[in-house]
Amino acid sequence: MRTTVDIPEKVLERVRDHANARSISQTAAVVELVERGLDAKIPIVWENGIPVFFPGPEGAVTVEHVQELIKQMDDERW
Repeated sequence: MRTTVDIPEKVLERVRDHANARSISQTAAVVELVERGLDAKIPIVWENGIPVFFPGPEGAVTVEHVQELIKQMDDERW
């Protein structure tokens, strides 16, 4: 089905990057990203009109978590 959607330039740039990195069309990239977002299982509770989500079983993200992820990414690059 064909439809028209206004996508902010910054978001469209990210879609293009996603598509180029995977050698897929921008349409396929949009479909993949929308499906991924719709399928995400994030427990959200609404409190006083504000969406609140809770971290997974590992708890809150800490500076140590971020540093470990950065180290892993650096290791994968080399």
